[in-house]
Amino acid sequence: MEINIPPVKSITVFKTNKIVNVLTRPELIEAEILPVKGAGDGTRSFRFKGHSILILVTRNISLIKKYEYVLLKGNDAEDTTEGLAGYVWIKHPLLKESYLQKHTPEYVVKSWENGFFYKRDVEGDPGLRSPQIGALHALDAHWCVSEREAIVVLPTGTGKTETMLSATISNKIKKLLVVVPGDALRGQLSGKFSTLGILPKFGIVSEECENPIVGIMKHGFASESDIDEFFAKVNVVVATMHVIAACKPEIRYHIGQQVTHLFIDEAHHTPAETWKKFKDQLGHCRIVQFTATPFRNDGKRLDGKIVFNFPLRLAQDQGYFKPIKFLPVSEYDRNLADEKIAELAVSTLLEDLNDGFDHILMVRVNSIERAEDIIKHYMKYPKLDPVVVHSQIKPESRLKELIREVVAKKHRVIICVDMLGEGFDLPELKIAAFHDTKKSLAITLQLAGRFTRVRSDLGDAKFIANVAEPEVTEDLENLYFRDSDWNQLLPDMSFNLNLEQEDFRAFLEGFNGFPDKFPIQAIKHPLSTVIYKGKNKTWKPALYKRGLNKEATYEHLYSDYNQPEEILVIIVGIKSYVKWAKVEDFTSVNFDVIVCHFDKKSQLLFIHASNTNSYYEKLAEAIFPESSLLKGEDMFRVFSGVNRLRLHNLGLREPMGRARSYIMRVGSDIGTTLKQADIKSATKSNIFGAGFVSGQRYNIGCSANGRIWSMRSNNIPVWIKWCKIVAAKVVDESIDPSEVLRGTLIPVERLTFPESKVFSIEWPDFIYRELIGSAELRFANNEVYPLWDCDLVIVSYSKQELHFNLETPGGNHLIKLILFADGDVFKYRFECPTSIKMEGADESILSEFFFKHPPLVYFTDGSFMEGNLFTEIVQVNPRFSVANIISLDWSKTNIRKESQTYSKEPLSIQFAMIEMLKAEKKYEVIIDDDDKGEVADIVAFSVDKVNKTLNVDLFHCKFSIDGKVGSRIDNFYAVCSQAQKSIKWMENTDLMFRQLLRRNDKRLKVKKVDRFEHGDVDVLDILRRRAKKELKLKMNIFIVQPGFSVRKYDEKGDISSLLAALESYLKETWDAPLKVYGNVL
Repeated sequence: MEINIPPVKSITVFKTNKIVNVLTRPELIEAEILPVKGAGDGTRSFRFKGHSILILVTRNISLIKKYEYVLLKGNDAEDTTEGLAGYVWIKHPLLKESYLQKHTPEYVVKSWENGFFYKRDVEGDPGLRSPQIGALHALDAHWCVSEREAIVVLPTGTGKTETMLSATISNKIKKLLVVVPGDALRGQLSGKFSTLGILPKFGIVSEECENPIVGIMKHGFASESDIDEFFAKVNVVVATMHVIAACKPEIRYHIGQQVTHLFIDEAHHTPAETWKKFKDQLGHCRIVQFTATPFRNDGKRLDGKIVFNFPLRLAQDQGYFKPIKFLPVSEYDRNLADEKIAELAVSTLLEDLNDGFDHILMVRVNSIERAEDIIKHYMKYPKLDPVVVHSQIKPESRLKELIREVVAKKHRVIICVDMLGEGFDLPELKIAAFHDTKKSLAITLQLAGRFTRVRSDLGDAKFIANVAEPEVTEDLENLYFRDSDWNQLLPDMSFNLNLEQEDFRAFLEGFNGFPDKFPIQAIKHPLSTVIYKGKNKTWKPALYKRGLNKEATYEHLYSDYNQPEEILVIIVGIKSYVKWAKVEDFTSVNFDVIVCHFDKKSQLLFIHASNTNSYYEKLAEAIFPESSLLKGEDMFRVFSGVNRLRLHNLGLREPMGRARSYIMRVGSDIGTTLKQADIKSATKSNIFGAGFVSGQRYNIGCSANGRIWSMRSNNIPVWIKWCKIVAAKVVDESIDPSEVLRGTLIPVERLTFPESKVFSIEWPDFIYRELIGSAELRFANNEVYPLWDCDLVIVSYSKQELHFNLETPGGNHLIKLILFADGDVFKYRFECPTSIKMEGADESILSEFFFKHPPLVYFTDGSFMEGNLFTEIVQVNPRFSVANIISLDWSKTNIRKESQTYSKEPLSIQFAMIEMLKAEKKYEVIIDDDDKGEVADIVAFSVDKVNKTLNVDLFHCKFSIDGKVGSRIDNFYAVCSQAQKSIKWMENTDLMFRQLLRRNDKRLKVKKVDRFEHGDVDVLDILRRRAKKELKLKMNIFIVQPGFSVRKYDEKGDISSLLAALESYLKETWDAPLKVYGNVL
């Protein structure tokens, strides 16, 4: 009969760690197992190579003494007559101390000489896969020319572990430390290293190659002598980063001195600081990071050079992955979504089981609380024995027992919280139900690899998720779509992100002189610069030291020059004494970064310094001789093209040199100051403001002494692009710096409302940018409404009071804004029902929230107020061109009936307008969004293929107040207000799409009628994704008022002024044009 003889293994406990020495390899032989006469108790023996082998079920001292070779049944042994799986050698000549003393790590490494073969995998004769051979040769090539840490990117399932084993043997690595993210992977890798995995079986290593002696480091060391003794006994040590990080610094340092090579497995898990601290101890060591994705889970780049990157697409084409089938659920109600995901997941599992596939369903959630809530949906299927698995299960023995049960397939549904990842090998996991989606591509790629491993008796992987509201990063959105093909998308997304990483690494390749503790890629400084103009076409970065402060005490000085990109980076550490004591022993070191870039084309030198009070002039003299600083009035050209500019800082210098700075938000000071700027004796010193450029928010600041800055921070490549943009304005002679601030918005405090008519009130701007998707209003009866379902509407106003309604699905609530004087100080307050609370940011009652963040009150001339701060619009075009007015025949429409409602009333204005839009045949989607919380009454989408633009046309319909056609301005106040509010969706366009989809889902459930007049949910979702990836989104605003007579329109009248103010606002903020539909009568 065939007998599989287990390997001879020596396991030594060293303090709290283990050393595993596998001395032989399993062997399959022909032999006859016979009972041992008189022994009983299942004791047997067989002959092998002339020796009698004793097989014991229980220890028998007397028999053990008689035999040289003894196998004892272990706890996990198979209880069969022939099987020896789980039996261990307790007596063998190789286990004698005399042999083990000769079997040293040095002896093992010597056995590897000429013992590795680059045997390629071919059909019928397995060997190394092409990505493994490629990675090994890439490492060899890298180590021929560089000691820099290397990154090897191998998609999950392509054989990363065997690549590590092969690199160890082929390079005869003397002392290797393998760092893994968790205990499971530590156990898996230590087992692989101690046996060399499949390398011996496939003939990749010779029979003479000894297995590495492996140290399993479960705990830290108490002393350096313990480290010396432990590492002297092993070839390979496997440890988790947690164990390494928990060691004292001196212990960690001593560990680093023992090893020649360091392998980081699943490197994307490595925490930045932990890894950096340990890496600093390994200056002499060759480091390789193995990963399926060359970017960490925290979004930061891995340090090192990518020496090999095997594309996911090739891994898929070469058959290392099973296909993935994506099964979508579409549900906006989260509770219902969980239920539907569970139903689809279970039905998919049962179908696979019925088809003969031994599959298991993994349910992914992001917290223990969610797991405990989700399990109720799966407990409906008791035969599948659902179980929750997470790291907090106590005692630990129970957790281990659960994992054993999972491996034994006792549970067909596993609800998992951040467990069973790397190192957990269960190929039967083929179905994944995402109740909480993975939020990064790195993690998703890893997870996908767990479910797509190839085995002939298993089916394809299936992923289930809710496509209605996937809470994922932008790079993952395309995965969570109804018809998503993960087999196509994952490789493409992986390739694109890898390409992005490699582009940045290519930029970094130009730097090579910086110490590891100051990585160039970690520098993200504020966007600020000074600019020097010279006649020379070259600069002299090597002379930078001549430009540094010779009087400063430099404790540290580092520099690096990237010649291809013409970038010089300097970091200085300056010792300074504390100001609060005259004691020389009390000092600190302050680090400053200086970044210089020379643009050959414009012959401009840009310098950024974190210490803005020094470095510039002397440094420029040293590295760019005969140059001059750009400064003075020309610097204010940077404000050219900024619409709706609002100043946050303004400094003026008067003739005698006095300077005064004002902050806009403290009151009317900045308004007063700007008026003084018109006096010829005063000059501008420094200005910072914010506004709009090309339909996007923008902020910029500059000073007459030459500095330009923004509130943004970014890496060096982005800083260079920004510098070139602002410099182009500064040197543009066609821009008149004295004119760029004309039309600046100047707030002043008022005690009364202006004479212009109030026509609109809106939530403060930041609500639309930051809170519109999360903020809620809570009322006394505990009713809660999302902010996007609540509106502010003017009721009435007088000189010092403005009344407005907070309109909610549950009713209206009156709020008052009151202006008053406290002595000479102008103040304001809000009177609201005290029971209303704003939730979502800092929870506060509504009156307090409004006091901190006043709503915006707009007037018919375009001016506006925030609290008691009034901003007058001084450059509004007072005429609205008749060319922007469209005449229509509304004779078959009831112009007093605005909405078609869900019953689609054919005589309504909205119905008539929708029919006209359908007839144009240019729109891909037309939506009836009428009702509280609307984006607009009608929202229509069309694609401009030539300009790659998604046009979002918002139509605001309004009935005629008296049912007549004429020139009543009050037919326009409400609809102009709605039109102006709707443009705020440009602050968060993705949220606009989600609002449309959510409102459609809500109406469909309540009224059984959807909101789509043309197109459907799928088409809209495609457009949403395209707007994020390839199409520029542009809004166009339309007012529909059949009670407005185009024939009677007067371009000099009040209606024209109102529309002109609105047009100016829409155009100058979000670059949205305005058109009006009127009546031909």
